[in-house]
Amino acid sequence: MANKKNITAKVVNIIDQYKVVINKGAKDGIYSGDLFLVYSLGEELFDPDTKKSLGTLELVKGKGRAIHVQEHLTTIECISKKIIQKTIHPYIAIMGSSTENIEKDLPFKNPTIGDFAKLI
Repeated sequence: MANKKNITAKVVNIIDQYKVVINKGAKDGIYSGDLFLVYSLGEELFDPDTKKSLGTLELVKGKGRAIHVQEHLTTIECISKKIIQKTIHPYIAIMGSSTENIEKDLPFKNPTIGDFAKLI
């Protein structure tokens, strides 16, 4: 079995903007509820002073949770959220705050087959 901290998979299917499937599953030590970072690779970046490589930039597409684990596949659902402040009508706000926080689910940012997913 792989070291769970080092599990890196690839996206093999896009169900919709909120769900992707990766090429790792129960045989690789993945469990329902595991958290993943879905990302693609950007360019290699270099230190302007030393000219040494700092590594390849990870372009984050979202965070997800394993919701269905099969032997060799896992479905991951995006868990990224955005907090939106909504102004409450002034007459209602007399008794308290004039704003209300609303949590909105966000989709993965343009997932593509071949993107990476690593356990976090």
